[in-house]
Amino acid sequence: MAMQGVVGIPNTNAVDGTNPIVPQGKQGELLKADLHGKWWSAAYRGRVFVGGTAAAGTTIPISSATAATFVLFNPLGSGINVELISYDLGITVVTSVASPVLLGIITGLVLAPTGLTALTASPALLGGSSVAQAKLYSVATLAAAATLFYTLGQITATNATAGNALGPNFHYEFEGRIGLAPGSLVHVCGTAAQTSPTTQTFAWAEWPAP
Repeated sequence: MAMQGVVGIPNTNAVDGTNPIVPQGKQGELLKADLHGKWWSAAYRGRVFVGGTAAAGTTIPISSATAATFVLFNPLGSGINVELISYDLGITVVTSVASPVLLGIITGLVLAPTGLTALTASPALLGGSSVAQAKLYSVATLAAAATLFYTLGQITATNATAGNALGPNFHYEFEGRIGLAPGSLVHVCGTAAQTSPTTQTFAWAEWPAP
């Protein structure tokens, strides 16, 4: 397909129904302006989901544990690949246990997690009717501990100083770095177990698996 462009920024408005020449930069690159956020089209089509802990949160376990407290699982036979979009963590206590925040990654699962407490996964288009195929849990027993890990951030032992807000409270964008094929899961853990709950949220997209 051929597309005609012109270097420069148009100084007139195009009329609805016309086919204007596409503006280009000095290196021939296309110039664009966003109409929506980058995930809106996928959310509008029922591909994006969000889910998190209750307001009370869950306590992040040590990485060697098989008792997971915040798990995103793509079951075998789901027919979809999961693209992680973001992770959010909120701490509401002054003193925590110093530890990195890790994703424990387990792939090729034959045995699904057991002893489950499910969390609600909602379509990002709130009020939409799409249903997530991936499963989110606040309690799950893993068949074995994770051996592959991905670092999201760091929790320090003292999260606040006088007059400052509690922290760390952080947001992590995956930008396509982590995806889950059917039979894979991730869960949040650390090199040390926390002693107090934290609120946690995942956002993800679901795409047809090959």
